Amino acid sequence: MLSGSVVSQVIGFFSTIVIVFGFSNKDIANYGLYYSIVSILSMILSLRMENLIYRYSEKDESSNYASSVIIFSLLNALFIFCLLIVFGFISSSSLNFSYWLLVFWGGFSYSLYNVLINFLVRNNEENLIVILKIGRVIVELILVVIFTVIDNPIKYIMFSMSCGYFVSSLVCFIICDKYNFPSLNIILFYFKEWREVYIHSKFDFPASLCNAAVLHYPQLLLSLSGNVLLASLYFQITRFVGTPTLIVSQSIGLALKQHAQKEFDLYNKCENSIKTYSKYLYGKLLPLVFFGSSLITLTLLYIKFDYSLQNMFISFSLVLVFIIRFIFNVLSPVVYIYGLYKDNLKYQLFLLVSSCISLIFYSSSIYLILTYSLFVSLVYISYINFISGYSMETVNG
Repeated sequence: MLSGSVVSQVIGFFSTIVIVFGFSNKDIANYGLYYSIVSILSMILSLRMENLIYRYSEKDESSNYASSVIIFSLLNALFIFCLLIVFGFISSSSLNFSYWLLVFWGGFSYSLYNVLINFLVRNNEENLIVILKIGRVIVELILVVIFTVIDNPIKYIMFSMSCGYFVSSLVCFIICDKYNFPSLNIILFYFKEWREVYIHSKFDFPASLCNAAVLHYPQLLLSLSGNVLLASLYFQITRFVGTPTLIVSQSIGLALKQHAQKEFDLYNKCENSIKTYSKYLYGKLLPLVFFGSSLITLTLLYIKFDYSLQNMFISFSLVLVFIIRFIFNVLSPVVYIYGLYKDNLKYQLFLLVSSCISLIFYSSSIYLILTYSLFVSLVYISYINFISGYSMETVNG
């Protein structure tokens, strides 16, 4: 599964290179804004209920539940889109109707992709996971190259990203027909388990939304304020460093979640799984992540920007956040296995408040990003210590 993530990142790396060198900083900033909106919207559509799929050990049950989440996401997308039309938000927006269609299609496609990834991980379908991940970036790369060569606007690159998620998910559905994904009526069956859904919606969904807001906060702020150069720099650092580290760490975290859940089901603890993955994380992965992130950042500054003090400070402060977030994403399955929904929400709210503190320096972009990076990093470190300490205390207790 990790090898599939690495290959998909290598292919996605070429797609990002085409975008970075084929479009202006203004176009890149607009693309970054679109990507941030779609990422947050995908969570709103599914309420992140795909995280509950690990409660179902039987393949039929997990496929039923995955179907219910997909159907719910689609209905939710249609409902929210209609509300925006009825209340005149879309008509009064400076963005045209086709842009909002693209946003909601992208949000649903991303949500669909996330549900299928979690479903396949739950059922140990590693080959299908690799097909899904690599298929997505291949579709995106082909479309990006085509639209860049024929000199189409950045909106078509946005279409390419959404199309990658949707087409790869559709192919995965066709391959997964052996699971017999059911029809609409299944949503009612699984939503009657109201207690778990309520707990998840009450604590885990707002926590996930806060986390997404923190990750995309600088991009949204810089893009909407018209700071094109720094918005473009932030997006490029995020795509070349943040996104690869995020996806690789989430893949490792999903693998840990699968092994730790099995251990927890048998022994009511997951000490061995956490120790094994922690040793691998700190002993082998982190040095590679730090070296690779630094090398990519320096190369990007040399080719696209310059080694000014401002660019260096902003870039490496963000790299620090991405590395610390890498550790958190690997160890975060402890939150779901032990049901630490309240604690997770508390820390995610703290992260959001910490990122908003940087608004004090809104007039100075460099101090805004530096303050954001400092406070968010400190909260992440505190959260990592809590997760590690809780798992050990539970075992010893």
